[in-house]
Amino acid sequence: MTRGSKVLEAAAASAIAAEIIARLALARNRPLGYWLILSLDVVSILTIFPQLRFFALARAVRGAYASLRLIVLLDRLARRAKQAAYLIFIFPLVVPLMAAIVYAFEYHAPHCPIRTYLQALSICFSFALSLGNIRPVTAGAMAVCGTLFLLGILCIGILTNSISLRYASSND
Repeated sequence: MTRGSKVLEAAAASAIAAEIIARLALARNRPLGYWLILSLDVVSILTIFPQLRFFALARAVRGAYASLRLIVLLDRLARRAKQAAYLIFIFPLVVPLMAAIVYAFEYHAPHCPIRTYLQALSICFSFALSLGNIRPVTAGAMAVCGTLFLLGILCIGILTNSISLRYASSND
């Protein structure tokens, strides 16, 4: 582990610790989901210690849980405002999460063009907008990229439909 990555890990752990303290001090309503995220945050702070690297799964679970909650909130907002275009904000949340999954699949695969998370992220964005010019090697990563391709088509369709409805309603 390089010195820069140690500094970034310590900064991320400090930010999570500050978030935990703020959440404990400011939250009035504390349902079960609150305690779930709080406990996953506390456990994920332990990943800064090399001996406790296996707790990194808690960070991934927390990220997936928080992403799902945000997707549900964006869906409610889109339904309440009757604006499907709000669903497009889901896309920037899903692509980095999917890139982490692609990176996990491709990291140890032989003859794989993906060696870093940033490479996985760029491939995921290229698949989200087109079929991409670099293909993952493993079947799991191909499935994730195929899902991103379909999600990209869906988002482009939602955006096109929202724009066309805005102009169609103004002509009436």
